[in-house]
Parts: sequence; C-alpha cells; structure tokens
Amino acid sequence: MIVVLPGPGIVACAAILGFFNAAILILMLAMPPLLAPPEDVHRVSAAMFTISYSCAVITPIFSGLLWDMTGVAWTAFVPLGVCAVVLMAIAPTIRFDRTS
Repeated sequence: MIVVLPGPGIVACAAILGFFNAAILILMLAMPPLLAPPEDVHRVSAAMFTISYSCAVITPIFSGLLWDMTGVAWTAFVPLGVCAVVLMAIAPTIRFDRTS
C-alpha cells in the first residue's frame, strides 16, 4: 500500500508497519523467558536471534535472485510472502507452558 497510496496513506501504512515490527521485536525479547527454564534462557535467546537474523540476511538475497532470474519486479516479494505464511502456520504451535 505504501507504493500506491498518496502522502497521508504512506504515513498511515508506515505507522502500521512500524507498530507490527515493534510487536515482533517485543515478542522476540519476551518469548525466551516464557518458553525456557531460567538456566536455558540465554541459549534459547541466542538460537532465536541467530535464526531470525540469518533469515533477515538470506531472504533479501533470494528476493533479488528471483527478480534477476524472472525479470519481473513483483517476484522479489514472493520469498517475503512465503516467510509470512510459514510464520503464521508455525505460530499456533508454540506451547507457552514450561515442561521440566
């Protein structure tokens, strides 16, 4: 929507994206203590940040590769869509109860 809307619409869409990005960051910081026992929080945090930052680096590379291979600009957004669908599918499987 940022691409097709005029001035105020761009600001509104940027605000919405910023809100959801902030929510994801808060979840990334809050989930390790909720999911892991106290002695393993640092390991779970390290794993979550390693995986998330690796995906943040690799996904744009795949986006550019797909665009270069097809020559169609919108295909660069396909990897982002795939990541979004995978995250939505995985999210309901998270168990918030601690098991010993």
